[in-house]
Amino acid sequence: MKVALIGDSHSEATFPMIKEKLLAKGHEVVFQLSKRGWATYSFFDKDLLPQLRLAKPDAVIVALGGNNHRTNPEQYQSIVSDFLSRIGYPQVKVVWVGPYTSDPIKAASTAERHDWTANFLRTQLPSNVTFIDTRPISLEGFEPDGVHFKYTMYQKMVDLMEKDLLAGLQKGWLVPVKKFAPVGLVISALGMLSYFLYRRYKR
Repeated sequence: MKVALIGDSHSEATFPMIKEKLLAKGHEVVFQLSKRGWATYSFFDKDLLPQLRLAKPDAVIVALGGNNHRTNPEQYQSIVSDFLSRIGYPQVKVVWVGPYTSDPIKAASTAERHDWTANFLRTQLPSNVTFIDTRPISLEGFEPDGVHFKYTMYQKMVDLMEKDLLAGLQKGWLVPVKKFAPVGLVISALGMLSYFLYRRYKR
């Protein structure tokens, strides 16, 4: 499967680790981009998402949300929906890695934003978008800024989310088959009828 990766500063550490795991499972990474300080809406005015679409991925792993400052539900819903459309959803599979925990003492306001954004994404993303809530696995190992993590902690978190990442890439791929199953049945029935008539009038 061809996979694209798009994320913020955390993904500068995690994407090389995730890419290694994807390659080990036979996937191909066709696009990779990490932008420090960027949120979903930061990509709208930049000529970057068209490059992602030109790579024609089957799936996109999104690691964004930590830099979100738009905490109005209706506004953020519009932003997320627009972003999903711009990266090719629903034609491409999407796995969304949510914002990590931040130190509630050293980075209290950031921690509040991360919690709000994670809760929003967890409940409001489309049901066929896999959301990985990283907060339970990011409670320690902070750098002095209280927002980023030590390299060994990033590795531990990627190891813990590997199963969900890989499962998310596969989730829902049978839906198109189910959608078009009635058409297949009709074609099969017509084929059988044609064969029956052929055998009957051949005699």
